[in-house]
Amino acid sequence: MSVSGASRYRYFEKPLVQTLHSFKPILTDPTESDHWIIKTLVNEPFTRTTSTQTQYRESETQTEPYSPPICVPTAADIAEPEILSLQHLTCANGQLPVGSKEIAWICRNRERRLKAKLLPSISDEKTLKLHKAFLEEQEQFEFQARERELEEQLETRLRAFKEDLYCKYEES
Repeated sequence: MSVSGASRYRYFEKPLVQTLHSFKPILTDPTESDHWIIKTLVNEPFTRTTSTQTQYRESETQTEPYSPPICVPTAADIAEPEILSLQHLTCANGQLPVGSKEIAWICRNRERRLKAKLLPSISDEKTLKLHKAFLEEQEQFEFQARERELEEQLETRLRAFKEDLYCKYEES
């Protein structure tokens, strides 16, 4: 039987053999030079905590969390699940766990889906104009949201630059 994988350690254990250090030495005629050896062996603890050094860093052993492939049935009456819009949020992208920006994006996405559901189906020119107006409004809203994000990034960079400048000024 071959044992492998992450649970391999469960099938092995250290042998229950006492080491020589756990026995008290028996010396018939100790001299003064041997006195320190006897003292250290007798006072030595029965257990020790040791560690190992490997050539691999811990970050190299970390793995991505497993996420199974998503299979959605293709039926006309079943709406696309919200989870599919969140597929880009991964550990590899640094977006998990989600922060306030991602939550704001999810809320905006939910509002957009809700508004799109309320629109009537395209059947004539009037509903086509309605859909076109909705798309333009949505595009304008997303553009403004992206503009706000860029302004926030610019503000944080400017603040960091000012702090660095003041630190350099104080040092000189």
